[in-house]
Amino acid sequence: MIFIGFVNTDSARVVEILDETEASEFTTIDEYTTTVKVYTFGNKNFYRYGITNLTANTKYTINTTSCFTTLKENSDPTIMYASCDGRDLYDPGRKDPAKHWKIFKSHAEQINADFIIHGGDNIYMDNVFLDIIELTENHIDSTTSRQMEQMINNHYISHFSQPDKLFCMQHYSNIMTIDDHDIIDDYGQTNNIPQFTDDSLKRNVVISHVTIEKYNHICQCMKRAYLVYQHLLIADFDQADSPGTVYLYKSFDIGNVRLILTDNRYERKFLRPDKMNGVFGSAQMDWILAQMQDADDLKMKTYIVSSTPLISWSKWNIRFLNMVGKPYLNDGSFTDDIAKSTEKKRILEQAEKYRDRVLFISGDLHVGYFGDEGNITQIVSSPISTSPNDDLLFTLLTRFIFPTIRMKSHFLVENNFAIIRPAHYELIGEYTTIKYSPDMKFLTWFAPFCEE
Repeated sequence: MIFIGFVNTDSARVVEILDETEASEFTTIDEYTTTVKVYTFGNKNFYRYGITNLTANTKYTINTTSCFTTLKENSDPTIMYASCDGRDLYDPGRKDPAKHWKIFKSHAEQINADFIIHGGDNIYMDNVFLDIIELTENHIDSTTSRQMEQMINNHYISHFSQPDKLFCMQHYSNIMTIDDHDIIDDYGQTNNIPQFTDDSLKRNVVISHVTIEKYNHICQCMKRAYLVYQHLLIADFDQADSPGTVYLYKSFDIGNVRLILTDNRYERKFLRPDKMNGVFGSAQMDWILAQMQDADDLKMKTYIVSSTPLISWSKWNIRFLNMVGKPYLNDGSFTDDIAKSTEKKRILEQAEKYRDRVLFISGDLHVGYFGDEGNITQIVSSPISTSPNDDLLFTLLTRFIFPTIRMKSHFLVENNFAIIRPAHYELIGEYTTIKYSPDMKFLTWFAPFCEE
């Protein structure tokens, strides 16, 4: 199985995942240089191919199933953005879990997307985490460790093999960032073990009997899986065997855009458990500000990807969500702490200097909205495929019963993804599409997904 990672004007990164007994299917692209590094996780071998000396705006075919197109030089890229792909938490009988990737793929083909950002919670490992806890109830040894890795492999391969998602990962440049469900729900927020009582898991398992040492051991295994399945698409790493020491923030220059990927999880474990005072940490904060300044010096746009939104919702949103019994969607108890943090203040103060050359991109909250603060714009888009059955009813309420709130807030509570074009941005939901640009602000219309 071959996945396309980061692709630029003259180079590309490709990852191939094979069973231990499989031979590589990778076809060398003409005379271009390739380098290979192998990682082993459970019963899978991971090959990373770095392909260089390529020509801009040219399509390259790897084999019969995979290809990529290098970026145009000095261009503003067209980006597809999706986050919170938690379809494996839900009963497929309740809702078609693959429908939204089908529509995502259709849009990517229509607009000839340059690359795809998977903005965190790209896979939900919660149920697998609980399976591993049951597997290793007595102790973890070499046998259970290998079984644990194979269980994780099976889940990743099954999740990434959904046909339309697989097509996107084999035909476009893919950039993945981390959030908690890529490891386990609430990963990194505190040093405490979370209590799993979420109805969506259909397990209601409370794991208070699990020691912190065992919990951290499983987290490290999940983190290593994240590194080989997702992080390897965009970067090398030399610390796969001790992933707790790995920061996952990185930047790329893509055409006229500096893309800054932040890590909102690594530093959380060191914060007070009763209040989130920040998510970046001092070293990453200094790095983000330096990246923004450098991009501005080069007259480049800056896109900052953060799994946690920095710009809070309007009061209309929060009042409405509380009123209709959806308080878990509002960001008051979590994102609002970040919105009031010194980290946010420092970033937005610097972003304000660059005005329309800075864009924030986030997911996580299972809603889609555009946020504004001063001259700064933020796109929040999620989930791509995790909404339960009541989405239609809730969406009808927000669109027709409360039109004033709808006009003031411009938010989606249906499955959605984002398209980021040079001139304007779009949130494409199951029933509604919202366009936004600095000039025209909002334009909302009814636009149901179309089956093909």
